[in-house]
Amino acid sequence: LSLTEINTNGILNSNIEALNLNNISNNYSDYKKDNSRFIAHVGGEIEKNKYTNSLEALDLNYNKGFRLFELDIIQTTDGIFVAAHDWNHWKKITAYNDTIPVTLKQFLSKKIFGKYTPLDMVAINAWFGEHKDASLVTDKVNDHMIFSKLFIDKTRLMMELFDKQSLDKGLKAGILSAMPSQSIINNITIKDVK
Repeated sequence: LSLTEINTNGILNSNIEALNLNNISNNYSDYKKDNSRFIAHVGGEIEKNKYTNSLEALDLNYNKGFRLFELDIIQTTDGIFVAAHDWNHWKKITAYNDTIPVTLKQFLSKKIFGKYTPLDMVAINAWFGEHKDASLVTDKVNDHMIFSKLFIDKTRLMMELFDKQSLDKGLKAGILSAMPSQSIINNITIKDVK
């Protein structure tokens, strides 16, 4: 694989067609209609609630026109990937009052803000399986090889990665985009790009 570009798309896999922002639109009114320019962070805001990483947030923001969805991905104590910002935040928004991190069963038993559905890999894959024009952008997970094998469609997977070794491997994993974290960008040299 060769490096194609680094910009708002991260570092794109050269085997997948790059998004050319210059060909999308020529003015603001077109830009604001362009659903490939905006990412629904943590699934997008829902009822003024942020950081839900919930099924309902995905549905609502998909219906608003978003097609890029960032989810924070962490692992349960039994090794299952789930969508949550971090365990302390999850504990707060679910009113969970026991030890964290939790098992998958415990995670799925708690509604977010008492009403939103939590997401595990089964639910994430089901949702993206039904919404074939949507792409997933991950945050928090640095195990690109395992996660990319579990996600339903690598060609719709963009992963923020947190060290150079993971970034190099991510570029070879067949995902749409391996995006360097800010810490990598801050330390990147010309030698790294060549």
